[in-house]
Amino acid sequence: MVINYRENNTLASLNEALLEAHIDRFLGGLREKERESKGFSDLARTSRLNRETLYTTISPTGNPRLDTLVSVLQAMGLGLQVVAHQDRDDELAALGMAAKYVWWKEPPEALADFRLFIAQMMTFGTMGDTRWMLDTYRASELRHVLRNPPPGVFNGRSWHFWHHKLGMPSVPEMPVRSMGN
Repeated sequence: MVINYRENNTLASLNEALLEAHIDRFLGGLREKERESKGFSDLARTSRLNRETLYTTISPTGNPRLDTLVSVLQAMGLGLQVVAHQDRDDELAALGMAAKYVWWKEPPEALADFRLFIAQMMTFGTMGDTRWMLDTYRASELRHVLRNPPPGVFNGRSWHFWHHKLGMPSVPEMPVRSMGN
């Protein structure tokens, strides 16, 4: 699930983006699922949140906080990517980068697969393009890609470089793409 919002009016545009992404329907389904299982304990434990925080986030009168939504979605095996666009020029630049680094997909589709898009840029990006990436996306978003990398994209040099560049002290084994029989 991708949430796009404009940084210049963050709160209003983020709320609008959450509505456009049908978060209300998702939260309604989540409430129903939790009602059936009689409580939030399992989901709270899996998402590493206390039950009160979780309830406040997904209750009908609650205000869904983005960080809590991300934790809940990750605990459910789903993903939520927030993409902040400063203006139309940034959007066009992002589409251009997507076309360049994920050439086998349409640019909007490539941007929707944020992990693949960023991993491709980290591995194959020019100095100027990676500077754009660092200026456009938060370090936490880039670290998230390194913690959840698409298999088969990184090479040893880029894998080690980006872990060190982004201040990640330990460098785990690179993910390996497995080939089906």
